[in-house]
Amino acid sequence: NFTLDQIKEASSIVYEHDDSETTEDSFNVILTDGKHTVEKTVIVMVIPVDDETPRMAINDGLEIEIGETKIVNNKVLKATDLDSEDSTLTYVIRYGPGQGFLQRK
Repeated sequence: NFTLDQIKEASSIVYEHDDSETTEDSFNVILTDGKHTVEKTVIVMVIPVDDETPRMAINDGLEIEIGETKIVNNKVLKATDLDSEDSTLTYVIRYGPGQGFLQRK
């Protein structure tokens, strides 16, 4: 139980999210003046936080013959992220190959 004065102080009443991946919560509040009672549901919209790191799901490498060309697709190289759509992930090539080259097709 709390009063309007306690809400105004903003030091006694706190909502703390449980750090799950939910994006909505709610709680019920009953207001009374001692004679009449009203019950309302307070909806809490949780703003998702991108706090998961992407991880490499497939990294099988390539086997290639001399002079051959192969496509690097999601069967040999694939990443995933629990907080983001996989299609939004960006692969960054830090060091290029020493004995060949990469190009976009």
